[in-house]
Parts: sequence; structure tokens; C-alpha cells
Amino acid sequence: MKYDIIKEIKREVIEVERKLKEVVTVEEAGKVKDIISKNNLIITYSYLRKIPSSILYWTLTTLNIEKHHPTLLDLTSFLTHVAPYRRNYNLLAITSNPNSLKRLYDIYKLLNINMLVLSENIPKGVKYPNVVKLNFGSSLFENNLGYAMYLSSLAIETLPENVVTRRSSRLYGEVKDMASIVYSLFDKYRNIIDNIIAKVVKGEHVAFIAPGYLKDIIDTYLYLIPYDLRDKLHSYGLSVIFEECPQPRTKLTYVVCRTGVEELSYRYLKFTCNIENVLDLNINVDPISAPIYLLLLMEYVLRCLNTVSQDSHNYSQDA
Repeated sequence: MKYDIIKEIKREVIEVERKLKEVVTVEEAGKVKDIISKNNLIITYSYLRKIPSSILYWTLTTLNIEKHHPTLLDLTSFLTHVAPYRRNYNLLAITSNPNSLKRLYDIYKLLNINMLVLSENIPKGVKYPNVVKLNFGSSLFENNLGYAMYLSSLAIETLPENVVTRRSSRLYGEVKDMASIVYSLFDKYRNIIDNIIAKVVKGEHVAFIAPGYLKDIIDTYLYLIPYDLRDKLHSYGLSVIFEECPQPRTKLTYVVCRTGVEELSYRYLKFTCNIENVLDLNINVDPISAPIYLLLLMEYVLRCLNTVSQDSHNYSQDA
């Protein structure tokens, strides 16, 4: 493994955690908790904020069993298919795209909905009501991680006393202290992660198979992979294996991203489908926090492949 990259990731995680403690105000946190604690909640996001939006959705859906679960929609789908027709809902919009703020504000004025927008990019000189600026760093990784840790911890804080459990209390401490597990995380999964990177570098194909709450992280990172390597990486939902077993192919490795709750699905793929070239990326933690662990691992994969792509580009220029 490239330990300089791991050290860099840990340094950035520590900085994100510092900003979570020192930069975010109690008033801002109160606004977020108020909106996510309501029924009829719609969570919408710009594409590069899919990861924290998905993590928030699954945290609310899984832990607060007494509420109707929220609706999760990308921003374009919300604006075209829901906003013109639906009434009486609460909206949390998470966006990295400043151009979307005007469109959201128009919806807010026209429909008079209860809305809160979270964004790190607010144009200078422009003031929109109900917009909270949250900036956890200069990179996509830092902001996705910061938003994910922030929103999942606030979601746990909103749980009614009668649904608070040991599980939710443990998760609350876990999602607020990710820096402490960085080195042990990479030490545990280094063989699988290095194997994935090596296969892509050799020109082989890698197909990730993951349940929905982990697939959102995979899909975002495959979108960010360098263009010259992108066609070597693929993503499938875990449920697809029960419709049709994947076909064994030479120079194609399946990576099953999962937690312990998908053990039976993994065994079905491995033994019923009789697929041999499988890497088992079993993130053996709670499914609520697992996406954040996978976020750290995929960030490492991205940075390694970026280095490989850049080195290849430099070599071709020198040749």
C-alpha cells in the first residue's frame, strides 16, 4: 500500500473532525435537526453530494422505525417529477452546485414549502433564505466525509428516547471519530484493495457488486476514476445475482462489497452461482456506518489510480 496516501487521508479526516467541532454552530445544527426530524421529508442532492445524502437516508430509515421513511431523489428528478405536483412536504437539499440554489429558491417562493439547503458553494453577494453554508475542506472527499459524519450524527441525535438503543448510541460515537480507525482499516483490507488496483493497472476488468446503501459510494467513485481506466470498472446491485448468476469470464474479477447482513447473498454468489474469481470486501461493521468506511477505502483507490494514470500520461509524453 502507498502509506503516504493513507497518511494524507488520515490528516484530512482529522481536519474534517476539527471543523465539525469548531466551525459548525449550534444554531446551524438546530436547523438541520429540525428539518430531518419531520415527516414527509424529501432529501434531494446534486450528483456529487449523493454519498452523504444516501448515508443520511439510510440512517433515518433504519434507526427511526416509528417514522415514515424519507424520500431520496437526485435534484433533477425532484425538480421535474416531484416539485411541480406534490404538496405538503419538507425538503432538505444538499448541493455542491451553486447554480442549483436559484432553482431551489424559485421552488421555495412558488410553493412556500419548508426547505433547508446545505451547500459549501454560495455565490458572493447573493443571499438566499434557508441556506446553511457548510464547508469541510477544499476537496470533494473532505466535504463528502464531513457532510456524511455531520448528518448521520445529527440524525441519531433526533431519535426519540423510546427508539434510542445501544446500537444507536454506539454508532453516534463511531461516526464522530473516524480518524482513530484509519490505519487499522487499511491494514485490515490492504490485500483486497491492492489486488483491485493491481488488476485494473494490468488492464483486467473489475466488477463491484454491492447492496444499495454501499453501491451509491461505488457509483460515485467510478464516475471519478480517470477516463483511461474507467472502462475497466463496473458496478452492479447485489440483488441482481438472484435474477441471474453472473457469468464467469477471464480477466474479470467480482468484488462483493458488503457487511455481515449480506452473508447469505455472498454465499449464494460464491457457491450457488459457482463464481471463483471473487474478492470479498466484507466491511464487518454496522451497515449504518459501513458506507463511511467504504468511502475511505474508495478514496484510496481513486488516489492510487490517479497516480497511475498521471504517470502513464507523463510517460507517453516523454516517449
